Amino acid sequence: MGIILKIPESQSGFSLIELMIATLLGLMLTFGATSIYLQSTRDAQEIENTSILSENGRFALQILTKSIRHAGFFGSTNQADISVDDSLSEVAGDCKGLASAFDFSTAIYVKKISSEVSLDCINDGITNTHLLVIKRVISKPLFDSDPEDENAPKDGIFSFPNLPEERKVYLAGNRESGVLAFGNEIPIYPAGGEARIAWPYQLEIYYIRDLEIPTLSRKVLTWKDSGLTLDNEDLIEGVENLAIKIGIDSDFDGNVDIFENIESPPAEWNAIEAIEIYLLLRSAYPDANYINNKTYSLPTGDFTPSLNQKHYRRLLLQSTISLRNIKLNRRAGV
Repeated sequence: MGIILKIPESQSGFSLIELMIATLLGLMLTFGATSIYLQSTRDAQEIENTSILSENGRFALQILTKSIRHAGFFGSTNQADISVDDSLSEVAGDCKGLASAFDFSTAIYVKKISSEVSLDCINDGITNTHLLVIKRVISKPLFDSDPEDENAPKDGIFSFPNLPEERKVYLAGNRESGVLAFGNEIPIYPAGGEARIAWPYQLEIYYIRDLEIPTLSRKVLTWKDSGLTLDNEDLIEGVENLAIKIGIDSDFDGNVDIFENIESPPAEWNAIEAIEIYLLLRSAYPDANYINNKTYSLPTGDFTPSLNQKHYRRLLLQSTISLRNIKLNRRAGV
């Protein structure tokens, strides 16, 4: 007699249809979770890229603003009364004209980079951008004694708060005159008149360097190997354009009347009283999921990314900076 086993209905397995539905639901949930994860990752990456652009832009503006605000500061010495000591040798790679290291016709100068070599000193700049020349002294003066101590002995040697660096260029000046010289050649007393104060001299030439990632760079005057030279300092990656307008006070009322492009340079650079800076930044690397079709308005003309440049994120910043030292000198008639 055969034995028949009867499986209770409650112990039956999934039917094929139920299994297919369960699998579909599982795939949908997995797809949804994956999509949310990928979108969150893209959003986080976009936020990070935007934050990097903003931070780099703020840092670049901070550096430029500080330098521009000090343009034309030469201690108590008038710019026109500065001479150059014979001890200073020629500067290797020096710029020509108003951008020359020891030309004090102006303390600020702007020029458009329109060829492979500009001013005989910039051979790696991006064309159709501007270079900015700043001349000033650094606010770290040296004295022959502690100026806060009336009883401190004056020995005729710059020694407070420290000795000057031998191969650094200083402006030794007072209200009558000033002379540029190496640290070991600074004349503390002129022929008559009051004692001088020594200020470290600073020449800065800012421009956009044409590297794999465009970079805000500057050339500075320094001693290298066996002589003075203009040395490169790369500052901030991702700055692809520096453009500038100059503010003119034509009626001498203390207010800038108009900002003009430098294609029509002023008759007197020391007559400008403000600088309007435009900085265009881009991400270091392209993002295949991002397309940039924006047009950016710059003093050098509108810029729309070409086809192979559309996958970079960009940020345009603008700032107006008053040339307070040049303005004060102009008001004083010097």
